[in-house]
Parts: sequence; structure tokens; C-alpha cells
Amino acid sequence: MNALTFVAALAIPCAAAAQSLEFGSVTLRLGMPADSAIALAGKDFELFQLPDLGMWIAQPRGQPEAPTYGSIVISGRRLTKVTREWSGFGDSPLRLAQAMFDAVRFLPARVDAGWSTSTPCDIARREDVIEGGKTVQTLTVQCGRYDTTLRIENISGAQKRVSVTTSITR
Repeated sequence: MNALTFVAALAIPCAAAAQSLEFGSVTLRLGMPADSAIALAGKDFELFQLPDLGMWIAQPRGQPEAPTYGSIVISGRRLTKVTREWSGFGDSPLRLAQAMFDAVRFLPARVDAGWSTSTPCDIARREDVIEGGKTVQTLTVQCGRYDTTLRIENISGAQKRVSVTTSITR
């Protein structure tokens, strides 16, 4: 089973749209006041503001070379989007599988908490050729406001960069 098939299998059946997402040791909830969201996200991470986008990028404290942990978006003084990223798997299928599991693991818990399972999920697969003839493959599973994307970027020859991203949007 390849990685794209594995992600699709994990995501079905999807529960209804999530209202919150774990972000480090805290849980961020869509619609929460901007000050609270920034303070909570800043507990575990150094935050860098992109004012033109209303976005804050979360970076592990004291690790400027580490991959970005995720981001939050503020609009109208409320939290409107939370994104988590997993990357840096190298050739480790176990680390990739764990990241994909982490990205979709809350879905059954939402059903247990009384969320409806009637929200349909869309699965989209794309393959694009970008600058320099590199290919980018993406598989996105979207369930209401929640989406998980697996991205495989062909850097050069057999070298690939893999990332898994999970977002909720208000």
C-alpha cells in the first residue's frame, strides 16, 4: 500500500467538521479571541507575525533551523484558521505513517463525542509539474472545515520531500 492509499484509508469515514485542533500542549478553538489564541500558541512556540496576511507562524523555541510547526490566522479579532505541519521524514516510512495517523487521529473521537458523521468527505488527488520540471503530488481529504493534505515533492532524481498538513478553517 503506498502513502497516498494509506492516507485515504485512514480518513474514511470522516466525522463532521472539527472546531478545535491540538497545537503543541494546548487546544486552539475556532472563533476564540485573537489575544487568547496568540497567547496559547505562544506557550510552546516562538511566533512570527505576517501582518499583511493576519497570520502567525509557529517555530520551535530556540530552533531557527527546525521545520515550521504550523500557523494560526486571525481575522476580525478571532481565530479563523489553525494549521499543523509534519515534515522531515527522510526515508522513514514509520515516521511518515505516524505523522499521517496524528493528522487524522481525532476523527473517531469526534464521533464518540456526538458529532454527526453525515458530513461527506471529499478526496482530491493532484499531480503538478512546477519550475524546473519537478513534480508535486498532493492528496487532500476534506471533511467540512477540516482537511489533511499529504504532499510529495520531487526535489531532484529520487530525492523527495514529504509533508503532512492538517487545517481547520472557520
